[in-house]
Amino acid sequence: MIRILALLLALLLAGAATAAGQAPRVQLTILHTSEHHGNVLPFDTPAARGVGGVAGRATVIARVRQEVANVLLLDSGDIMLGTTMSSVFRGEPDVEAMNLMGYDAMAAGNHEFDYGLDHFRRLQRMARFPIISTSIRGRGQEIAPLFVQKRVGGLRILIFSGIDEQTFPDSIHPNVVRELEYFDPVGSARGILRGLGPQADLVIALTHMEIGQDLALMREVPQISVIVGGHTEGFDGLLTPAGGRPSEAADSPRTVYVKTHRMGATVGRLDLTIEGGRVRRAVARNLPVNAQVPPDPRVAALVRDYEARLQARFAETIGRAAALLDGERDNVRTRETNLGNLIADVMREFARSDVALMNGGGIRGSFREGPITLGDTFRVLAFDNTVVVLRVTGAQLREALENGVSQVEQAGGRFPQVSGLAFTYERARPAGQRVTDVRVGGAPLDPARTYLVATNDFVAGGGDGYTVFRAGRDVRDTQVLLRDLFIEHVRRVGTLAARVEGRITGR
Repeated sequence: MIRILALLLALLLAGAATAAGQAPRVQLTILHTSEHHGNVLPFDTPAARGVGGVAGRATVIARVRQEVANVLLLDSGDIMLGTTMSSVFRGEPDVEAMNLMGYDAMAAGNHEFDYGLDHFRRLQRMARFPIISTSIRGRGQEIAPLFVQKRVGGLRILIFSGIDEQTFPDSIHPNVVRELEYFDPVGSARGILRGLGPQADLVIALTHMEIGQDLALMREVPQISVIVGGHTEGFDGLLTPAGGRPSEAADSPRTVYVKTHRMGATVGRLDLTIEGGRVRRAVARNLPVNAQVPPDPRVAALVRDYEARLQARFAETIGRAAALLDGERDNVRTRETNLGNLIADVMREFARSDVALMNGGGIRGSFREGPITLGDTFRVLAFDNTVVVLRVTGAQLREALENGVSQVEQAGGRFPQVSGLAFTYERARPAGQRVTDVRVGGAPLDPARTYLVATNDFVAGGGDGYTVFRAGRDVRDTQVLLRDLFIEHVRRVGTLAARVEGRITGR
């Protein structure tokens, strides 16, 4: 009897509070993923075997949904490019898996545009969740929703996205950039919030930016409740405007900023207690997706189907590597590697050019010693880039090399792998003034001489900051895919051998 009276009293008090205009307390869990990059399958490396994969991720998500009532599932973009599966099927298995997992929204990252707007729209049609793009919009016609409004646990939630100005246009194919317009994330956020902010109980920015840009957005747009970041490596815990190192929890934060780890290694979990239109408590952690997590049966069946289709197409052995051909991310973006040399050499031989330059970000993995399959080439050369030949002056070529080493501290994708030249640079110097010596064919670079350069169409069009190449003369797109050229080379040579030769010296 006492327990019944106590329950009735609690209900009366809750009703009185609601009648007085006090919003009830709501628990909301935001699950988020970042930088998937085609990792449908778990990692298969000695250091991370069994980590990641969408079947394990689905299990982690399902467990949380069984535990809590109000869940919002988000992705910060770049679901494509980086694996053979993604290069062949171009995001289809990834979107189908996300459909099965019940994603609520995804931000369009720069790699969602790698295969053009028509393919981007095809993925949108496949997705049973909105792919939003607030900062990148079509010229004259919207390419995606600018925002999405959700209702979870009685909360009115407004979600929009943001991409930083360096990613656009540097990391989007120039052919697609011509069809797009860019709006800075701070201005876009303010514009959306002026119209829709008063109607929302919770405002989420689903971003695809560097951490510095996310922190700037947090400072400059205080109405944002949560920033879910992407694009670069994540971190454990959460950050608030108070600054300092990430912490696991915060009380009454103005804004919460989280960014989980890349390529599906973890699922980010942010538990929020919301009352009176404010976040009263936030707790953040990353849930591991590893070999100990059993696969979700439905998603695992989808993956097996795509695996079978992939193996049938790409199991063919086309050659051998005499030793490891190094295309590891942190290596091709910071120093000369034997694989970088080989790819640049293949381009220069094909184009009969003086010089070849390959952006390190266009190399997406290594060839292990031993057999090379057709699938391996799709994994390593994942982009559908063609070989372009153009003429530039020595002064312009030097400017291109300066751009290439301008972000070496951040392992920027613009770092150059080269053929036909050797150069030295000094990290301690300011960006733009680092290159101290350049030699082409063994002779000092002549600023006034014209050189024939081979590169890929992304770089030739100004991608990765190589805007100087837009001023090149006699530009010719061979329409030959770099990947196809490399496959032909492997078939012809049979066994690949390459070494580091001192083409790039960093001091």
